[in-house]
Parts: sequence; structure tokens; C-alpha cells
Amino acid sequence: MRLAHYPQAHFMFEEADRQGYIVWEEIPFVGGYINSEAFDDNLKLQLKELILQNYNHPSICFWDCLMKLVVAMI
Repeated sequence: MRLAHYPQAHFMFEEADRQGYIVWEEIPFVGGYINSEAFDDNLKLQLKELILQNYNHPSICFWDCLMKLVVAMI
């Protein structure tokens, strides 16, 4: 089950664990990517926090940070 790119209620993960679903979880990043160290650091921090908050759910098999990625070519 691929979840949306915003934080989910803990109930979602508990139910996914109980039902045996395989979950694809994503950080809240949608839109264009900005090629900068600060932007990259922020994405990494969001992913780290997401994993720390939810690592103990066996249903989560995928952690994603690039939903609907749009890169502007300049």
C-alpha cells in the first residue's frame, strides 16, 4: 500500500501491521527539487525523522523521498 506524501495517523500503520499489508511510506515532499546542499540536508532530515518515528512497524518495507519529483532543467 503506497501512502500519501504527508504524515499518517499511527492507526494506519498499526492496522497495516495487523492486516499484513506491505507499506510504502513517503516524506512530505512534492514538487520541484532545488539543487542545493540545504535542500538535500532538509530532505535527509525529513527521511531520518520519518524512519525514527515509524521504524518499529513491520508493515513498512519502503521509505521514499522522491514522490512526483519534478526537476527544472536550466
